[in-house]
Amino acid sequence: MQEFDAIFAGALEQQRRGRLADAEKAYLQLLSSTPGHAELHNVIAQINYQRGQTGRAARWMKAALCLMPADMAMWHNFALIQFACGEPHLAGVAAQRAFALEERHPLWCPATEADSEPETRPACWALAIEPGIATGWQRLARSALKRSQGRAALTAARRAAAINGERAKLELHPLAIDPHGAECRIAPATIALDDGEIRIAPYLLRLSRAVVTGDFLAILPTGELLIDGLVPDPADPMQLTRAVEAMGPRHAILRSGRVRQLRHAAVLGGSSNYYHWLIDHLPRMALIEPGEDRILIVNRPISAVQREALGELGFPPDRLLPIEPDECVEVDDLLLPSLMSRSSLLHPEALAWLRRKFLPVAPTATAARIYVSRSKALKRRLLDEDAVIGMLRRHGFAVIHAEDLSFRRQVATFSSAQVIVAPHGAALSNLAFASSGSQVIEIDAEGSRRSFFAILAKMTGAHHQRVSADPIAPSALQDTDLVLGEHGLARLQTALASVCPD
Repeated sequence: MQEFDAIFAGALEQQRRGRLADAEKAYLQLLSSTPGHAELHNVIAQINYQRGQTGRAARWMKAALCLMPADMAMWHNFALIQFACGEPHLAGVAAQRAFALEERHPLWCPATEADSEPETRPACWALAIEPGIATGWQRLARSALKRSQGRAALTAARRAAAINGERAKLELHPLAIDPHGAECRIAPATIALDDGEIRIAPYLLRLSRAVVTGDFLAILPTGELLIDGLVPDPADPMQLTRAVEAMGPRHAILRSGRVRQLRHAAVLGGSSNYYHWLIDHLPRMALIEPGEDRILIVNRPISAVQREALGELGFPPDRLLPIEPDECVEVDDLLLPSLMSRSSLLHPEALAWLRRKFLPVAPTATAARIYVSRSKALKRRLLDEDAVIGMLRRHGFAVIHAEDLSFRRQVATFSSAQVIVAPHGAALSNLAFASSGSQVIEIDAEGSRRSFFAILAKMTGAHHQRVSADPIAPSALQDTDLVLGEHGLARLQTALASVCPD
């Protein structure tokens, strides 16, 4: 117990000093041996809240409250987090619970007491606890846009900017219904899923005097914002946007800053996440006319791996224009290709294009069996990885860290590997280059339904199987660290026996 208290106190000090990664690592270490400790869930929730990861914070906070449902301070924290998540109803309920435990009545916030809509009143209780949460106002702006209340949404978004001390220029734009005048050079494709199907219909637009936002979306000459085909997940258009403050069914609020001028450009976009860059953005190059002397609008910062791949496609650094989220680029002649993916799934023609462009003519000699470690990542780490590596080395596996490899080396490593073992993570997007007949074992959280790597492997002719691991935080299933444990290691050994008969 003394050792627990010492580690916990040290982690609290690290958190106080802003060393969140070190504090979280210590908390997770303690949680692996004491999974029922409510305060550990509470402090991990606070770390995610400090990072602005409000969804993850809420999941950790729910777990804490399940373990200690009568703690007033935890309900108070939960109210703040839910308000920041844009859940005024849940925030209000949590605030009421906190007040009840303190034997007080809910306080009405003067700014919103006159609000006559009953469904918005719970937000008042959350605001009574803390009216200065910028992310809460941002989420409320999105809620207002969903109800087509554009002026109220813009007011809430400006309130958020003021709380953050920003002099943000916010503009309300109507959404375009569809991309008029688009060229459809590649036929649409339908990818079957267990619970439905995804249709991907690529297009290319040539626009005059259009504006590219910091989210790589396009403001058409009519003033409309084009969304369709330009966001990875149609069910969650806010997933990867950076300059869009709020979005509804008819309008969006954009953050705009410096405006640049270009004569000829094409939009590639990009992401710091390797999976979204390789699967969502890079294949757009298949739609851009080759040989044209255009500037390519890309993400900032752009990594060495991304520059390497674009250099191979004939775009050296002097033809790349990285832009910030609050920048806009006005282009006289713009090529706007749609994404070649939807909901993390890749169009078959896009996959074929990636393989034509980057697979080596002759295979490069690399390890035939590889384990892709996530020990350097901040989430979805395999906490008992040492035991896994010991097992794999007996079968002749080499351990790699994809983030340490060049783009060309990643392609060569995955294309020549016969067996690939890896926890779920962005490096597995290199399965786009896997050889037909290769074997893939993906380690993922028990209860996770993510299937896009299985589908990607199937599209290349690789054989995929999944080994379940125990999530450290079941309430944060998408991002939690994992433990295989004795039973998981046995499942992994069984999977290995089927692909490594030696």
